[in-house]
This record gives sequence, C-alpha cells and structure tokens, in this order.
Amino acid sequence: MMRVQDIAAHERSFFQTGVDNAGHKFIFSQKTIPFGNSGKQIKIVDCIRDNGDETYHKNFAHEKEQVVLHFTAGYLKGDIQALTTPNRNVSVAFVIPRSGEILRLWPSELWSYHLGNGASGGNEVNSKRSVGIELSNVGPLVKSGNTLKATWGSAYCDLNETDFYQELSSPFRDHTYYASFTEAQYTSLIILLDYLEEKHMIPLNFLSEADRYNKLSGTQINQFKGVVSHANYRGLNNDGKWEKWDIGPAFDWDRVMDSV
Repeated sequence: MMRVQDIAAHERSFFQTGVDNAGHKFIFSQKTIPFGNSGKQIKIVDCIRDNGDETYHKNFAHEKEQVVLHFTAGYLKGDIQALTTPNRNVSVAFVIPRSGEILRLWPSELWSYHLGNGASGGNEVNSKRSVGIELSNVGPLVKSGNTLKATWGSAYCDLNETDFYQELSSPFRDHTYYASFTEAQYTSLIILLDYLEEKHMIPLNFLSEADRYNKLSGTQINQFKGVVSHANYRGLNNDGKWEKWDIGPAFDWDRVMDSV
C-alpha cells in the first residue's frame, strides 16, 4: 500500500539503488543533448539493464510519425519492471516519473509493442511508427468514503488533498476521479516533445477536442501524424468494458499544446 506522499521516497529509492520491483538492476547514465537552432538542451537519463538484456524491444529502426502518450497506472519500480520484462516486447522508449526525470529505456528510433492487441489501425504497424511515452501515474481513482483509492484497492489520497487528483465534471470511461500529474512531469514532457519533433521530424499536431478522448477508426489513426494518446487506439472490449483510460481530460492538454 502506497499513498501519494510515499511516492517521492519510492522514486528516490529506485534512483539510489537502481533496483525495480522484481530485483532487476539498472545502470543510469545522464546525458545533456543540445537540439534545434535556439540553444535548447534536454537532460535524458539512460536506464539500462545491468546484464545487457534488451529483449523487451526490437533492435530495428523505423521512421516515426506519431508520439503516443500513456500513463502507467502504477508506481515507478513496478512501471520499470513491466516495461523491461525479458522477451515480452511490450515497452516504450521514455518514462517520466513524478519527479520529472526523463528516463530512456532504449533509443527512440527503435520500437516495441505498446498499443496492445486490438489497437485501432494495427498494433504492429502503429507501434513501429510511433514513439511511446509513459507518465508514471496511478490513473483512475475510486471514491471510498473520504478516501480515493487506486483501482486495485490501495488508498491513494484523501478528498481534501485536492492537489493530488482531478475531479471531472462528467465521467471519462466510467471514472470521475483521476490522479493528477506533477509540474515536473509537464515540464519534462514539453521539452521531450520538442526534442522528438526535432529528432524524428514528428509534427506536433494534436487532435481536436471532439476526437481527443475517443478511439479513432483505423483510417483516422493511420493517417494522423502528431501527438495522440493510448485512448485513441483502444476503446470498449468485447465484454463492453473499457480497455484503457490513458490519457483523458484529467490531463492538461491545453498547457502542453500551448507550450510546444
């Protein structure tokens, strides 16, 4: 059980020990990379398995046309464990913890599956053409008395701790409460998007508000070049249940769009 006040110590522990929830060890290497013509710089922390295992991504480069934003629905050590599971091939190039570091798990010109079976337009074709970014965030919250809990039942915060969650005016995919993102995450995401635009020539286009929170058709998603979210690829499953909640209206889209 981990409340929101405990997350900072949890993340510090990962950076101090380099050990995820499964006991896997990682080596960190910070790089400062200049880009663009205006003297911009981005600080990236390479986060690499100490045993050299790279079987969680494909070592094949592919042209990039999209950025897909996700949230992890978890905490950093578990996030890293899930995204670096050997031979699973479900991963993303970048993870941004609440503290704001930009972790690079592997080079962004490569690819790994990150959209899931049944993704609109095809999991493989769109995983190849997109750069995935995971924001460490527990996602949808469930109200229980005066407490908000993660969907797996762990207490996250109290209702009076309004800095740590967003209450929507109407539910998004059956949830009204969502964990909020930190200032550091927004700042890092904005500079990372600028960097990816420069590196991969990905246009920083955004969907209209009418489409932003919906699963798009295969034709729509395959033709779109720019920034989307996991929710644009996944909707209701065959049992009538929502598959993904990332990233909906609890995210400050306007702030990001106005800053890149």
